[in-house]
Amino acid sequence: MSVAGGFGNTALYGNVPFGGKFQITGGSSGTASSWERYRRAGATARAMLIATAAERWNVPIGELKAESGIVSHASGKLATYGALAARCCERSGTD
Repeated sequence: MSVAGGFGNTALYGNVPFGGKFQITGGSSGTASSWERYRRAGATARAMLIATAAERWNVPIGELKAESGIVSHASGKLATYGALAARCCERSGTD
């Protein structure tokens, strides 16, 4: 897994209260103004982790539960988000 910074791309990472023209986090405004972005990113990551577990365990996605950093199935199978992350990236073709 690798991380790519958003340096210098105001079109994607501009701070909303400043009209998206600046990439700053002054006064913690970045978190408050970008809540929807972060919520969607988290929901997408959670869905990817659940799909990875379903594929790995050969169970329907609808039978899995994700909470407190763990994906689990009624059969007793469980995995942490961290344990699923590497497989998730392999599955999606990302680094």
